[in-house]
Amino acid sequence: MAMANCRTFQDYRAFINNYGFPWEKDQAEVWQLISHSKDMNRYLAACSDPPAAKLEAALLIRDRFTIESDIHFSPTTGNPELAVKVATPFEFMCLEVLYAFEVGASFQRCEWCSNGFLTGTATGRRNTSRFCRESCRQAALRHRNKAQGDKTNVRK
Repeated sequence: MAMANCRTFQDYRAFINNYGFPWEKDQAEVWQLISHSKDMNRYLAACSDPPAAKLEAALLIRDRFTIESDIHFSPTTGNPELAVKVATPFEFMCLEVLYAFEVGASFQRCEWCSNGFLTGTATGRRNTSRFCRESCRQAALRHRNKAQGDKTNVRK
């Protein structure tokens, strides 16, 4: 989500400082990062689309990465486990979007700050969530209370 919510150069700089570049190169042009961010936004928005549109987005995502798989044995249980590897952080983000498609998550925009976030199954948020963070919910509540307080304090 962090990449999809980048809007300014400072946001992109913070993203790179926190997560590194979303592809193999250590350096890239800003336009490449912006392009990847817009792609991720488009993919996430497809979570709320009808099944045919989700399929179309999933096929676009599928062409963006390659998966390497392996089986190893758990050191704690000794059971075989599937290990999936991707080459870049962007490819991992694409896998996460596909997982959101699979579990039926919906993409929403925060009513306060307009950041995108996922709601529904396997996201930790109710389908009816309107805010991306508790601080946004509190800010909206304070703003609403202040606006109502201004109306009630008007003298007749």
